[in-house]
Amino acid sequence: MADKNYDDLIQKLADIAQIYIKINQEFRARAFSGAATAVQFKQNAGQILPNTEKELKKIPGIGASTAKAIIEWQQSGQIQRLLELREKQKEEIVPVAQPQLTAAEIEKVNSIALFETIHGVGEKTAEKWYAEGLRTLDDVQTYKVQILTHAQRIGWKWYHHLLQRIPRTEMDTYHSLLGQALGNLRWEIAGSYRRDLPDSGDVDILIEAKTGYTLDHIVQHLIAQKLLVDKISQGPTKYMGIIRLSPQHIARRIDIRWIPAISWWPALLYFTGSGDFNKRMRAIAKSQGYILNEYSLSIEANDQIIAVNSEQDLFAALDMDYLTPAQRYE
Repeated sequence: MADKNYDDLIQKLADIAQIYIKINQEFRARAFSGAATAVQFKQNAGQILPNTEKELKKIPGIGASTAKAIIEWQQSGQIQRLLELREKQKEEIVPVAQPQLTAAEIEKVNSIALFETIHGVGEKTAEKWYAEGLRTLDDVQTYKVQILTHAQRIGWKWYHHLLQRIPRTEMDTYHSLLGQALGNLRWEIAGSYRRDLPDSGDVDILIEAKTGYTLDHIVQHLIAQKLLVDKISQGPTKYMGIIRLSPQHIARRIDIRWIPAISWWPALLYFTGSGDFNKRMRAIAKSQGYILNEYSLSIEANDQIIAVNSEQDLFAALDMDYLTPAQRYE
């Protein structure tokens, strides 16, 4: 069904969300409502949905379970989860007190999922906006002066840009330009780029602190180079903002972290990810009496920091075989 008309898919995803609302599973309802919104965006843009779970999950608002549902629909025109939920509803004896699906409940889930696609807007803010009467992105535009924080204003300004993933070829260009700008400083692009993935959600930079330099020096230099075009926030050790190759290119989110030399290797490990791999490695460390985080590897009993000079040293300290960044996915 390689068709740009996804009305049937959008309706089915929304129907699943509605059933989850009715049985008080709001988290699942929000996931499927968010997926319906994401598909609607693609349809409005005249774009065809990818047909693999891996590619679908790169679209903001689509996760593992909703990607599987979309693939089912692409292949058969049906979604098994929806059929099962409907069948289960028929089989159940519904008590008189069972909450009934209302238009307001559907609207609430859909609106909150939509608001959460704006950078800087979390669940609490989205719920607050809904309680104050906002329902659509047009409402956000109308009341943006009154409701948006500075960070949210930047997210809103670049809203359609920040929904899009960054191709690796573009990340390579950033790597080259940043390398020229940062000179002899030790630095890395971390995250999915360092793990050799085909695209990234943002540009995540680590720079080792060096005497005679500050993070602000670096930021001002990148502004002068016309790479940084908007600032979300900045402190002595972290900058959050927007980077753009040129006015003709899509703007991207960038984080720059200023890392003390003693924390360089634990920080590089941590910010390379993946998240699941980090959790597993931290659990292994804890089982051996260590604490591993972005700052150090230390002995839990006395907080003594274990000196390391490479990522390999961190693996060896925990009696683990070394894994390259590309191998760190679970």
